[in-house]
Amino acid sequence: MKIKRFIILAGLALFFIAQCFAQTIEEEKEAIVKLIEECYVGAAHNNIDIDVLKKGFHESFAWQNMHHGRLFTTTLKQWIILLNRQEWLRPDWNNRTTAEIEVIGLEGNAAVAKVKIYNNKVQDYTDFLSVLKFTEGWKITNRISKRHEIPPEVEYERHLEWEKSIAEKLQPPEKVMDAIGVKPGMTIGEIGAGRGRYTVHLAGRVGPKGKIFANDIDENALSILRQRCQQENIVNIETILGKENDPLFPKKSLDMAFMVWVFHGLDNPGPLFKNLKPGLKPGAPLVIVDPIDSEIDLEREFAGEKIDPNSPTIKERVEKAAEEAGFEIVRIETFLPKDYIFILKVKTGR
Repeated sequence: MKIKRFIILAGLALFFIAQCFAQTIEEEKEAIVKLIEECYVGAAHNNIDIDVLKKGFHESFAWQNMHHGRLFTTTLKQWIILLNRQEWLRPDWNNRTTAEIEVIGLEGNAAVAKVKIYNNKVQDYTDFLSVLKFTEGWKITNRISKRHEIPPEVEYERHLEWEKSIAEKLQPPEKVMDAIGVKPGMTIGEIGAGRGRYTVHLAGRVGPKGKIFANDIDENALSILRQRCQQENIVNIETILGKENDPLFPKKSLDMAFMVWVFHGLDNPGPLFKNLKPGLKPGAPLVIVDPIDSEIDLEREFAGEKIDPNSPTIKERVEKAAEEAGFEIVRIETFLPKDYIFILKVKTGR
């Protein structure tokens, strides 16, 4: 009887231990899910809150994903730079990001969670988050992402939303066009037009008697711009597939050349400027809208570049390229919150 009682008691003890252990696992899983909901889905996707995000991510966190067969790694510092810029640009999302969170592995102080991220019910990512438990609690240490293709109409809608946010908060087109003198009937050549974020505004201002030559070296972007023109019934834009050092504008055709968020990404803008000159009518300006130096430094930090405090300012770079190509800066507008507007003209006799 004593042996039987011992076996029963031992079995009950093991049962209760197992129950407590199972309860502990469930509690830990709940804590991990709560962490992800608050510090990742909430603070990084819906209502960007860097302080909350930092509480849930370890300082050595890394985000890894594949793009065109290459591995890209983003540090926590770089990601925070990106999120801060998105907070400025994107509209209030009103908690439109949702997630399916599943803790798929848990051993002691280590766990892995699978997170499906949806934006307006369209799946953007499948993430695998590595989570470790420190003295102060669980922290996310690594994110591996699979980005999903989204329907073209959704991608187009999001791009227009991004454009609208930039126009409202950073570069109001009407104010910019007023400042640089865009008038009905003008012919303007835009360098690096891309998908036409600014091109369509220029086309609207110059009107049916004017024309926009939209230049880029990316045929795919120009194809999207042409589709956009068809959708929006814009008939005064002509795309030009140019070269890195030559926009290939028709000779003496332009009343103005325009480039936005292009110049600072050029390694050697001098040859491009020289090859632009034949396309300008006498007295036609070259207008450059480009980020202020602090914004360029943030871009460099995000790209993992070391910031050299002695590197030339954007104004010095524009002045150098202008001098090499026979231009001069005639005016600088500083009313935009994050950008300069440089207005250049060909030097007399050049």
